[in-house]
Amino acid sequence: MAVQNVNNVPGAGGDVGRERAERTTKTERTPQTPPETREIEQAAVRPLQDEVRISRDRELVGELVDEAANTDVPPRQEVVDRASRRVQENYYNSREFIGNLASRLINTDSV
Repeated sequence: MAVQNVNNVPGAGGDVGRERAERTTKTERTPQTPPETREIEQAAVRPLQDEVRISRDRELVGELVDEAANTDVPPRQEVVDRASRRVQENYYNSREFIGNLASRLINTDSV
């Protein structure tokens, strides 16, 4: 079944397909960017400058560390008494304590 292109039939109102092609090639142009947009695009491409802000945080932390290191805290008597009692009861040589200590050492993140 042969179908004729009605747009290209001679004598049927002209060659419409060719007219459309000629019209589009004559009138179509690449759209240009408005000048104000070009300036914005160029400004966006420029790299930002690095900025440094120095704070006193490091100095303050150093002061706090020095203060904590120089502070003499007396030992808590209840902790000393508990440790003495455990030594007398041989608690630190028990399987329970050694097992707990081993588990804590294995599961720790620091050395």
